[in-house]
Amino acid sequence: FWKLQGITDACFGQVFSELRELKSLTQLKINLAGCNIGDNGLIGLSKGLNKLSLLEGLELDCQKSLKVTDIGLQELAKMLGTLLKLQDFSMKIIGCDKLSKSQIETLYSIVRSLPAFQEYDFTNEPINHGTVYIRSPKYF
Repeated sequence: FWKLQGITDACFGQVFSELRELKSLTQLKINLAGCNIGDNGLIGLSKGLNKLSLLEGLELDCQKSLKVTDIGLQELAKMLGTLLKLQDFSMKIIGCDKLSKSQIETLYSIVRSLPAFQEYDFTNEPINHGTVYIRSPKYF
């Protein structure tokens, strides 16, 4: 479990490059709530997570990370599509007014394509401007 309060985009490249070395990691929880993270930070995180092919569980809390835009979310979504062993996933992004509804729908579409989510019905998930909330089907 990492709680990275106060970290900014400038630090993310270095911090998350270390993730690449943890290739046997199967579970990861990262709390970025309140961090001043933007697209560069989310892209750095995505690049680090992309190397974790054995990852089965991932929890991301990005509440109040107000600088994230569609660009960062798009990179995160692409990375999720490469984690074929991912069975448990949850993500919170709340209060990011720079996210578009169409990019949030794209993220949901990619998550839905993961093996663990294929039977999950996203129609009950609210798709609001600036808010993403996803939890693994096992929690329902």
